Order: sequence, then C-alpha cells, then structure tokens
Amino acid sequence: MRKASSIAVAVTLLALFGVTAVSAQPSRDGSGIVRLAERGDARAQTRLGYRLAIGLGVPQNDPEAAYWYRRAAEQGDPDAQYLLGVCFDLGKGVPIDFVLAHKWLNLSASRTRPVDEREHRARMRDAVRTKLSFPELEIAQSLALNWRPRRER
Repeated sequence: MRKASSIAVAVTLLALFGVTAVSAQPSRDGSGIVRLAERGDARAQTRLGYRLAIGLGVPQNDPEAAYWYRRAAEQGDPDAQYLLGVCFDLGKGVPIDFVLAHKWLNLSASRTRPVDEREHRARMRDAVRTKLSFPELEIAQSLALNWRPRRER
C-alpha cells in the first residue's frame, strides 16, 4: 500500500506542477510562493506544502506541509485535499485519522476533472474506506457532504 500511496502522490504532484496556475512567478528561493500563500492563494499554499513535504528549497517539515495543505484544502483546492487526505492516511505531519483521510480524499475525487485522475483519487478514497467501521464511514461521508469552501481572500 505504501508503494501505491507513493505512486499516487507522484501522479498528483506531476499534475499539480505541470500546470502553472499561480498568479505570479515565484522567485528562485520560493519567497514569491510564501508571499502568495500567506495572502491566501490556495494554489501557492498547495505548492508551498509540497515544497515543505519533500524539502524542496526548504527544510523538510511534514507538520508545516500539512498546515499549508489544510489551508488550501479548506478553500477547495482538490490537489491540496488529496495531499491532506494522504497525510491523514499515513500520519504525515498529522495524527493518523482515517475519517478525515476519507473526507478529504472523497472531496478531492469529487472535485477533480480529468477522468483518470478522478478515478485514481476515488480508488485511494476506497482504500481508506476499508479501514473504517460503518459508523466511521457515515461520519466521514457526512463531513464531506456538509463541507463548504472558505475563501481566505
């Protein structure tokens, strides 16, 4: 399962970084991404979280990565929702919580457009589902159904 999770994260990251949706070009040291992230730009928050998760130009820091993923996920960024769901599934920077992992993976799958990527994210959500009891699954589904994006800016 770890290999599948690693592949899933790699596929998402390729999709995430293959598109330049950040509104301004960051400087080489990443300070542009930090400024945009602090101002509430969800794509920049996701990118900053990724940099922190893998130590790209900054010291690797899983809790800080999860913090930025959560900020972007709360705004509705499906890549951040996916990455945050993986964090909760694996306990990367946050305590393992399969209910929250399912919630974020479910939201990501429902908000992702490319069919192949959406199917992959749904498979990841379904893999987490096997770790939940029926009452936990109901809670996770309820959290996803009642979730609404909250813009920062």
